[in-house]
Amino acid sequence: MRHKLFAAVVLLSIVGAAATLACTHTESTAAARGKEFDWESIPEKYDFMAEVSVPPNAAVPVTRFGMSRAEAEYAKSYNIKSIYEDAEAVCLVTVLDWLGETGSGSYFTARVERRYKGSIPDLFTLYQCGNSEFSINGAPIYTYGDKLLLFLEPWGGDGYEDSYTSKGVDMFMFYAAAAYDGGIYLLDPDGVFSYNIENECPDITLENCAYDAELVEQLLDYIGLYDKTVSDGLKAYFDAAAHYPDNVPFPPHIYELDAVEKTFESF
Repeated sequence: MRHKLFAAVVLLSIVGAAATLACTHTESTAAARGKEFDWESIPEKYDFMAEVSVPPNAAVPVTRFGMSRAEAEYAKSYNIKSIYEDAEAVCLVTVLDWLGETGSGSYFTARVERRYKGSIPDLFTLYQCGNSEFSINGAPIYTYGDKLLLFLEPWGGDGYEDSYTSKGVDMFMFYAAAAYDGGIYLLDPDGVFSYNIENECPDITLENCAYDAELVEQLLDYIGLYDKTVSDGLKAYFDAAAHYPDNVPFPPHIYELDAVEKTFESF
């Protein structure tokens, strides 16, 4: 569902009818509503979350979506514990400069902000499957400033021998965002932290926030400060889950990052 909505935003933009999408995030930043984030209240260990300005000379991908769409399927089922154990590294990262694309995907410099497992360098090369030719499941290409929780494995392709990529393509990739009061959260649009691919009962259940429209709005405002494309796509999905729950078999979740970190510590 999430991927279809991301793709729908792009399609409407191509045909010049983006304004007709009811769920489009028309007020994408806190500044648009006269609200401000309290950056000083962000805990010191998450101080990087206050970095939301994209440098004017930042290298960004030539497009956020490929001209065609490729579908990905999963050869192995995961839940939060099994993917944590299977990953070589688990990190909260900030995406920096786009390094370019090859026939297989796109490359970026990324910075490790919080390391939960593994010993990859503080600055490393991040690979994403997808480029200007194709997108996987309609997911957007990363861009400068994206803050992501990733379960990483070595990639090492296309001449980038020390590169890493996210396991499970983009299914196990979560955007980190700040609320106005400095609280830090992870957005899980498909609720994959609360079930596994085979819909069996998970062996780990995280504490999560009940759906809170104001909190969702704040977190999407935050992401919109540096990535309006993702903010718009996520808003469409959260709106659909709130207003048409029967069409969203796995509802989105929002997790407190502190709760996720405590879960990692228990493994």
